[in-house]
Amino acid sequence: MTVDSLFKALRGNILDESRVVGAIRYDQRFGLPSHYETDSKAAITDSWEKVTVERFDVLE
Repeated sequence: MTVDSLFKALRGNILDESRVVGAIRYDQRFGLPSHYETDSKAAITDSWEKVTVERFDVLE
């Protein structure tokens, strides 16, 4: 996963009115989101997502 695709997925979840982002953690070194959790606003569905980035590599 690239940083661009990570931001695109996170942005999509934030802007989706049927979803809620419950937690975001940031990488201490780069300040980029390294973990986020989403869920559906409708409590009756089991539609959640957890994304965790293990490490960031700088490409030259």
